[in-house]
Amino acid sequence: MGKYIMCIVCIFLIGCASQKNGEYFKEISAQDMKELEYAALVEEKLYTQFNVTAAHSETMRLNEIAKELKDVSHRPYWPSNVLVITDPGYINACTGGRDIYVGEGLLNILETDDERAYVIAHELAHIDNSHPMKSFESSQHVGFFRKIGGYIASIFFAFLPAGSVHPAVSITAQNSIAMVNQVASDIIYKGYKRSFEIEADEDALIMMRTAGFKSVGALTVLTKLEKSTKSSAGGVLSDHPAYDDRIDDMQKLIENTAL
Repeated sequence: MGKYIMCIVCIFLIGCASQKNGEYFKEISAQDMKELEYAALVEEKLYTQFNVTAAHSETMRLNEIAKELKDVSHRPYWPSNVLVITDPGYINACTGGRDIYVGEGLLNILETDDERAYVIAHELAHIDNSHPMKSFESSQHVGFFRKIGGYIASIFFAFLPAGSVHPAVSITAQNSIAMVNQVASDIIYKGYKRSFEIEADEDALIMMRTAGFKSVGALTVLTKLEKSTKSSAGGVLSDHPAYDDRIDDMQKLIENTAL
């Protein structure tokens, strides 16, 4: 796991260095480092649950759209790539704070670049607003690890097999381990709390407008997801927040921002 963290940090540093003479160079901050560590927790769990590829037929176009959106985001320097979860039952997209993961099931219902742009912009907005990190830090037990040495401890313990924690580890620590796993799972399968989703949608609409995409793509995607949820017998969608609320929120956002 430690090697995985170091790999992410090295990729981030290389990405920043490659843009040193460009418009978007920014030195890595302490918060950036913290967010990468939290992203690693989510990504480690995601990779144990799904097959992920950068070689999908749509990844090139998705990353082209992502580049256009990142250029107008709050964090154009952030080294996010769009990868595909090769599971037709995963009709969702997620981010732990670094890369963006789009399920093959979601790709199968996207028809236009405006729709693709919404999916990517929404996840970029979660990154811009540090929603993954905030989700972990709002969890009551995660703070315990900060008191005993911080992120190294949480990263070390978070993905040990069930029952493998040494008896010397306190009940508080074991509860913290379970909480870290639960937050990571919620991000992958359920997304973020409603206030974060509304904030991400609002910022996504702004990004889409600025980059030249039509906001109708956002409403179309949410409508399609609502239909998919109602027709689904289970799987990922059975745990996902209700889309009818998000459609109402989106309609209000479009009306209020004239997008």
